[in-house]
Amino acid sequence: MLLLVLLSIIQGKILPNNAHGHAVYPLSSNAAEVTDYYFYIITDRSAVAGDYLKIQFPGEYSNINLGSSSCMIGSLATTCAQEGTLTVSLTLSSFLSANTRYTIKVPKITNPSATSTSYFKVYFQYSVSSQIFSSNDAFSTLAILPIATSATGSYTSSISTAGKSSIYTFQMTLSTALISGSVFQFIFPEDFTFDSSSCQVVAYSNSQPAMIGDFKCVEEFGFLILEGLSEDLSVGKGISLQVTVTNPGYSLTAGSCNFVIKTMTAMSSIAYDKAVIANSQITEGSLVSPSISLFSSSSKWLSGSTPYTKTSFKTANIIKEGGSITIDYGTAITSSTCVSLTGIPKMADGTWTDCSISGNIATLSNFGTIASGTTIEILNQLTVASVANIIITTLDSSSRNIDKTTTPSITLSNDYTSVLSSLSSTVTLVSSRSGILTLTFTTTSANSINTIKVYFPTSIFPDSTPVCQVGGSTKTCVFSDTTLTISSVSTSCDTSCILSLDTSTTNSWSFPSLGSSDSNIIEVSIEAQYTGGSEYGTLVLDIPLSEFEEAELVQITSQDAWSPYKFSLTLSNDLISPDAYILFEFTGFGSTSLGTGLSTGAFPCTLTGFADFSGTLPVTCTLTTDASTPSIKISSFSSIKTGESITATFLLKNPASTPVSVSIKAGYTAYNSLVTITDTIDFSQVLSAAAGTFTILTSSDTTEKAINTNTVIDVNIKPTSSSVANDYLFIVFPVGWNFNNLNTTLDGTDLIVTLYINSYAPSLLLSLSSNTLSSTSTSILEIQLENGSYEGSGQGKITLGLISSSTWGLVNYGIITDGVSDLTFSGAERAEFIYADYEVSNNHQDAGDVLYKFYMTLSSSIPSTGEFTINFDGSIDISNSYCTFSSHFGSTTTCSILGTVVTVSSFKPMAAGITVYIKVFNIINPSSITTGTLSISSFYSSDGTSYIDSSQLNATQLLSSEYISNTTISAYNFFPTSTGSIGELYLEFYMDTSVARTGVLTIIFPSGFNLPAITDSNCLFNLKFDSCASTGNTLRIYPVTAFSAGINMALIVPRITVPSNLTDPISITSTYSSVTLSHTSPDPDESAFFYASALNTVSFTPTVSFIPTNLAEVASYTFVILNAIETTDILIFWFPSEFPSNLGDFYCESSASSRIDQVIGCSQVHLYSIQSTGMSGSNITFTIHGINNPGSTGITSAIKIQIISVDNSVKASGQATVTITSAASNIQLISIDIVDNNIQALTNYTFLTEIPSLPSTIWLDFPKEFNNELYGLGHTFECYTYLIDKSSGLETEWASSATCVNSYKNRIVMSVSGSGATNNKYLKTLIVDVKSPSVVGYSNFFRVILLGSLNQVIGKNYDCNSNNQVLYTSKLQPIVMHNPLSRFTMNSGVTEMFFIYTAGDKIVAKDNIIISYEIISKNPISGIIINPSPIVLPQGYSKCYFTITLDYTVTDGVFIIEWSHSSEKYLQPKYSMIIVDSQKRYYISVKDVPEISQYVSSLPIVVLTSAAPISNIQINTQAPTGFTLTPIIIQAGSFYATYKISLNLNVTAGTYSISYALQGDNSGIFILDASSVTVVVNSYDQTAPSIVSFLINSPRHKTSISMTLQASESVYFFYAYGERSLVKPNNDTLITNASAGIDGFGVGTTDANYQYSFTINNLQGEKDYVLYGILTDTTGNFMDKVFTINLYTAEMDDSVTFTIKFESPYPSSEDITSKVIPALAKQFVITADRISLISASGSTAIFKLSSSVSTEDPSPVSIIRFLASPEEINNLLSGIVLSTDFHIDDTMEIIINERPTWYIYPFIESTTKDSVFVTFALVDDGTIHAEIIGDSETAPSSRQVVNKQTAFGLPASLTYEKVVTKEDEITIEFNGLNPTSSYTLVITAENNNDPDRYMKDELMAVIDFITQAGTVDNSTTNNTNSFGRRLTWMIGVLVISIL
Repeated sequence: MLLLVLLSIIQGKILPNNAHGHAVYPLSSNAAEVTDYYFYIITDRSAVAGDYLKIQFPGEYSNINLGSSSCMIGSLATTCAQEGTLTVSLTLSSFLSANTRYTIKVPKITNPSATSTSYFKVYFQYSVSSQIFSSNDAFSTLAILPIATSATGSYTSSISTAGKSSIYTFQMTLSTALISGSVFQFIFPEDFTFDSSSCQVVAYSNSQPAMIGDFKCVEEFGFLILEGLSEDLSVGKGISLQVTVTNPGYSLTAGSCNFVIKTMTAMSSIAYDKAVIANSQITEGSLVSPSISLFSSSSKWLSGSTPYTKTSFKTANIIKEGGSITIDYGTAITSSTCVSLTGIPKMADGTWTDCSISGNIATLSNFGTIASGTTIEILNQLTVASVANIIITTLDSSSRNIDKTTTPSITLSNDYTSVLSSLSSTVTLVSSRSGILTLTFTTTSANSINTIKVYFPTSIFPDSTPVCQVGGSTKTCVFSDTTLTISSVSTSCDTSCILSLDTSTTNSWSFPSLGSSDSNIIEVSIEAQYTGGSEYGTLVLDIPLSEFEEAELVQITSQDAWSPYKFSLTLSNDLISPDAYILFEFTGFGSTSLGTGLSTGAFPCTLTGFADFSGTLPVTCTLTTDASTPSIKISSFSSIKTGESITATFLLKNPASTPVSVSIKAGYTAYNSLVTITDTIDFSQVLSAAAGTFTILTSSDTTEKAINTNTVIDVNIKPTSSSVANDYLFIVFPVGWNFNNLNTTLDGTDLIVTLYINSYAPSLLLSLSSNTLSSTSTSILEIQLENGSYEGSGQGKITLGLISSSTWGLVNYGIITDGVSDLTFSGAERAEFIYADYEVSNNHQDAGDVLYKFYMTLSSSIPSTGEFTINFDGSIDISNSYCTFSSHFGSTTTCSILGTVVTVSSFKPMAAGITVYIKVFNIINPSSITTGTLSISSFYSSDGTSYIDSSQLNATQLLSSEYISNTTISAYNFFPTSTGSIGELYLEFYMDTSVARTGVLTIIFPSGFNLPAITDSNCLFNLKFDSCASTGNTLRIYPVTAFSAGINMALIVPRITVPSNLTDPISITSTYSSVTLSHTSPDPDESAFFYASALNTVSFTPTVSFIPTNLAEVASYTFVILNAIETTDILIFWFPSEFPSNLGDFYCESSASSRIDQVIGCSQVHLYSIQSTGMSGSNITFTIHGINNPGSTGITSAIKIQIISVDNSVKASGQATVTITSAASNIQLISIDIVDNNIQALTNYTFLTEIPSLPSTIWLDFPKEFNNELYGLGHTFECYTYLIDKSSGLETEWASSATCVNSYKNRIVMSVSGSGATNNKYLKTLIVDVKSPSVVGYSNFFRVILLGSLNQVIGKNYDCNSNNQVLYTSKLQPIVMHNPLSRFTMNSGVTEMFFIYTAGDKIVAKDNIIISYEIISKNPISGIIINPSPIVLPQGYSKCYFTITLDYTVTDGVFIIEWSHSSEKYLQPKYSMIIVDSQKRYYISVKDVPEISQYVSSLPIVVLTSAAPISNIQINTQAPTGFTLTPIIIQAGSFYATYKISLNLNVTAGTYSISYALQGDNSGIFILDASSVTVVVNSYDQTAPSIVSFLINSPRHKTSISMTLQASESVYFFYAYGERSLVKPNNDTLITNASAGIDGFGVGTTDANYQYSFTINNLQGEKDYVLYGILTDTTGNFMDKVFTINLYTAEMDDSVTFTIKFESPYPSSEDITSKVIPALAKQFVITADRISLISASGSTAIFKLSSSVSTEDPSPVSIIRFLASPEEINNLLSGIVLSTDFHIDDTMEIIINERPTWYIYPFIESTTKDSVFVTFALVDDGTIHAEIIGDSETAPSSRQVVNKQTAFGLPASLTYEKVVTKEDEITIEFNGLNPTSSYTLVITAENNNDPDRYMKDELMAVIDFITQAGTVDNSTTNNTNSFGRRLTWMIGVLVISIL
């Protein structure tokens, strides 16, 4: 294999995520099953969409037979496919992040035969090649169990109808015995759903029901899992399960699918029994309430008649989209008459339902999902031939019946002789909706008709009897209800009868506003009676459409002219959305596009006008081109009511012929084919001949032509006849002008303009209401507008017409001329970029991978529809280039390359003036001497002609193509160097030029040296490559994009035979298109040669043993090497290719290690190799733990071992082979029992497993919670083994001897010997006194591994289920030892300080916790001292510290501290780990030396160390003349030292250097943070110091405030502090009192950073304070005045109310107060005054736990959470109260006594001459406090306002208070004020539930106001305040309850 990387970075890794207990999990682990596989991975490399994730199954799978093309990565579906027989390839659909856990689902894999598999391989590949960039070829293994035993099963169901819920009763009889704790898995066929909460279980034996277990059902992976079997079930027994199941919503034939029941161990996928049960028939459901009826009540079902028939039903089951409905009428259906009246929705894409007719059957399809219970009505016109039932069927997308039903049959009428034929109707409207109805029919009989009856539907209801005529003769007729009777007809109708009904004279018959017969159905029936019989018939009336109430069209009436078509319409009927429309159909235009040139699609229009609307509606207008009848449809508007008017306007071009007509229809579509036309109108216009041109119509081209600039067009106009008032000018422009700044004048007078903007003929309509164009003089029309946004925009001719307002005909119409011919306006001209240039990364001819970076500053904006193009010279190769862009472009930008043009598009809109860049990569420079001329352009659109900016860029000179860049070899060697030895080739190099795509990098080794076969799959290259291959001594690699210049590349070939001296140099060449880009020097130096050393090696024969020997197991390999090895030697193991390339997560031990635990550093530096160093001695034992065994059996190739000297030559070597045995068998771990489930308990562990044969060794692998060391390596345990008869349960002790030792991490190894039969036996293993871990909850998984005498595994449990776990419980509180990992890393010769602390700084110890320890080591050790001994965490404290001292004799290694403690209330980690590392260093800080002034000594300077030395360390100094330093000695056991610097009088101002050096026995493990320090000596200081910053440190505390002052120089800081009312002292008083140490005053000095940190204590929580201070420097300069800082302590905690309930007899209130409360206070470690009894009634006592004010005590919430366990309180109170049976409620009410906040912030409602009215509201109940002070007075704090004090603690004069209710809006009057006076109102509040809690200062309202002028009548003035209450409804009030 070959590895090519950058900077020696190797390929990424994919790690198994074992959080689930397994990295590979099939839903079935039985042989030959088809099942889904889940893979749980973590990858250290990211992957992008399009890359591949591939999973190669082990060879035991002969063919995985992937059964699906869709896999899952997390919740995202991704395409997958099978490659070969064993590999699944997933194409990533999205980005996968590095170091993230992913779950991969691969469905429908066929399991192999029963086996334990070798390795699964998981790897990522780049999409551009088969290059692997992250992999794991030993990802995981799996045990496949035999095919489950076939068991018998059956089921019954109470209901077998589709979609119905049914009680399913399943029964299964076991063929394999089942142990307790096992589960039953029920697998349901597709679309059967179950309710897991409905399970009812009865286990049975011999048909006698007997409940077994506490059963429950859960759903996992879509299966129903039955849990809770609490005893064994033997063969022949079984289980019966009842569960509610919903049948699929469609029919199924019997045997078309299967139910499966499996017995399994819990949480596993291994089945022991399997019952397969074929389904019974599922019949289709029945539709609800089917019916059939005549659409019209007057119709009759007669043989041969054609009435409209309505079929109605309600669905029983859902019909999903894709389903269908069929209706078999049993008689013919008239084509195209199928209508869905109700219940059928559109499809999701908005399309209407299809209804097809075939003979007797109507089929509805292509509809949306129809819910169950939906009423559906279908209408069809039948040709009734015979009596028949109607059969209705609903079907799913697979044509399976869902519901089916039969309606009652059609009952034919026998009342009539025959059916009328030739029925037809016409309606002639005379006025409005009245008129004449003419009915025509023919009878089969020639008999004379006596009477004719006409039956009308209720929707046509005449108000009076019409004039009736038959055959032109007036007849007597009578109208009664809905029937018209015509008597005395006396006419034969066998040839035809014409019946005329006329109501036009009375104008009383109003025909309905309905559509034509093909869209709306109005049926009328006719009965003709004659002597001896009667005939009957039904027909649909053909009613004319309703017309608009008002309609007007305004248009230009001249031919061949552009015209606005303005339609004004008033509706006579409602137009109902959402599917309403208005359709305009045009004829006579002779243009499919109405002259616009547009294609079918969106069309510009406006719709304005109706109720509550102004402006243009958000409508959709659509043009449909057609040769004869083009149309425009307006839709997507709101409903329009009857009588509302609208105006629709289009701009069209009249044809050159006449007439034109427009037909308008307003309507809506209610269902798929039921279209209702509400209004209609037709317009027809005869167009006059084209108008003549103007006498004068001239202009000149615009002078301003730059895009987006204002310009003016002056038009000289003289018509042939003068205009009159209200005439119009109509101007049509070419496309592209901007009308942003439009202004028009005629002879200097502004005109009113109507603007028509579109993409084909933008136009202006100018009203001449007060302007006249004279036919005798020339007028000037001035049009000011803006040039277009791109080159050529606006180019073309402008047409102008004069419109007569009386006729809307054109008086004159013509194109503007220049006086001679038509004037073509040139349009806008392109601009140049404000700035444009480019850079080239390589200016050599033929250079590859060149970057061209183009810069542009835009002169104009560019829309998102635009594009940029860069045109390259044809000699530049950009065929493989790609682009990147500046951020202005946005993420959607695309770059395409065609020929020599780069096009950039799909970007964000860009503003003028910005500078952007485009980078084009991977360019090949031309062979010419320059790049040629390049150009860059921006465009308005993608047509390539709409230029905006364009610039030509100068050519760049290129250096001669004869220049060839260098390839420089950085390293070229073999390791080791000895000829003939096994080793690794390492080649590192870089190129001065890049290799572009389609180029090639060629590496040629000297002749005689052959590379191994290299292909894409084993050419691992950290940059993406396109392909890679070797031939002989040559390797060629092709890049995907480019190999960049200047990047170090390293080629590594592992496990290669080192050649002899290679006399020829290595050659590295890069080429592109046969042009050499770079190569190694033709005159190479020594770096291009390899010089081998002679193989003067000593051969040795090592011994090797390993355990286990099975394939694909993780093993320990022990090598015994007889040859001597020195500390400087390297020991290396080369494993053969049978092993996975990632050898495993290993660590090493050696008898030659200098560490006390014999661990030795080792690593996988090279593929397939492990190397180590630092050993000395002979007869060395070297063990590697954690090697992945090969995945196949047999004798491996040799493991080669080398001892390599410092010159990299092999001085000794040997080799050995190993024999890999077959895979281990899976055994079942039946149970794990422990005596005590509490965490950290010292308890016995008992394992019960299957046993295939007697083992010689038993491994018990404990999970990771055991902190990797049970008791330290080498700890022994007391252990026992037993054999238990499966049938009788008889237990016999088995092993004659058993030794248990913790020999490898969490593995207890038991060596056993004994005899006995294992048939029908279990193995029981007991380990005594194992200390459980400290993690609450289910553990990870235990493993029991049985090994034979030949070190092979004879059985192990592969399962990851609940039998392999232990549930740990505890209510103890944790103690942390220094850090969560409980690890201490130290060097010898020091003392370090460590902390022990509780779970939080507010969780204090309930009593003194005495902690003792024992040091555990694999080998005896002394020199470790822990102080104090024992360690005590005192009662009431949350933290204590201890030190660990290591003397010089302690060498590197790992030591275990086993902790124990005195309290049963707490737990701590059972072990901590001391890691001794001689490489660890400790820093001593000397660099912080402050500036010093002349003539003075420095302040004390502190030197700190991170660890205390065990012997004195002196810091020697060397200082300049005149400096005196006191000695610096860090005493043994001390963490600091202090010293001073003094200056004599001769030291001048300036900078000086002081050197520092360490001296002492162990000074080598310490490091100074600076060896020399610069000291600044200042001139004698006469400048007063100042404050740079003053910080209140976080977090704030309740009883103290910590602060940090930073000054401008070294200073003394004098300060005083107190409550906010403290009076500010003067300078002298402050300095004097602080110097004297008077209480409340203090003094401090700054450090080297001029900082001073200090804390003031003994404060009260949630209170305001003040600090006064002054600074003086070392030369006596003072600040001029005292400064002030306002301070606040932290807020108080919320109090808690909790409840204790007692059993009778109940304690008295006195007992509770005197006994229970003190006991609780002791338990809570608080003073009793913090607990108060709120109430005691019967069994219930309610207490309040208050917050502490004066100490940093735990909060009440923390106390209840951590210190109030019911068990402890129960024990505490058992001897105090009469009953011990009580409990604390499961929920404790937490009363949130928060600081008050405003619901409505106070505001001044009004003022009078002596009062002010203020409105506000509080969030919670509270008391308002207020003061009114003068506007210049200092405002008091919130606390002072509550206490009625001024800012200086004096009694306030104007104070107010009032209790208010939460959220009530209150208006308060504050009176007693003076007129025309300025005041400040300060208003705050306190919490009524906790009076010590008042509003924060920053929330307190401070409002200035002035009273009104006036005179106060003192006789009537009083100081009572009136309160006006105003309650306001508030929406969205948030109520919070915390339990």
